[in-house]
Amino acid sequence: MSEPWQPSPLLADRLMLYPVGVQHYDMLRTAEILTIGPNWRHRGTVTSPEAFPARIWSGILAQFIIVRRHSDDAVGWVQCYNADTTNGHAYVAAARLKRGNLSTDFGQGFVMFIDYLFDNWPFHKLYMEVGEFNLHFVEGGIGELFEIEGRLLDHLWAGEKRWDMLILSVGRESWKSSRLVQATRTRIGATGSSR
Repeated sequence: MSEPWQPSPLLADRLMLYPVGVQHYDMLRTAEILTIGPNWRHRGTVTSPEAFPARIWSGILAQFIIVRRHSDDAVGWVQCYNADTTNGHAYVAAARLKRGNLSTDFGQGFVMFIDYLFDNWPFHKLYMEVGEFNLHFVEGGIGELFEIEGRLLDHLWAGEKRWDMLILSVGRESWKSSRLVQATRTRIGATGSSR
């Protein structure tokens, strides 16, 4: 007899993925304006406090705050949006909530989030839209985790110049077999999913 399916854990030894709620709106709106700015998927838009919740929930399948469990320190914001469950793909976005936060907790929380998505939906591929000015955040994972599937030339305007938009992807099978992902799971103490 096989073991029953268990969802991906949203709790690890040091981290948790906390579902975005009303209590986070002011913090996220402020971070989007002051910290994340045009590097995020909403490109620095300043939305009224009343309109902000509708905007951040538009097209969303799941979104979480990456939190350090013992200090309740919010280190990141992750989203899955534009999910196409018929064809098996979706888009993901991830943002650090504090400037200069070079902690590995953000990357480890991102791994927990991707595990959550692959464990709970039949996605065969996840996409990320990355402005060329943000490529340094993910370039170490290109080839190991992510593939560059497309490049939209001069697609973005930021810092008084034009930048390319890269479309990165990660497939279920390459994610499952990645040594980097396995090592990260071990470090964060993630257990119990169908991996």
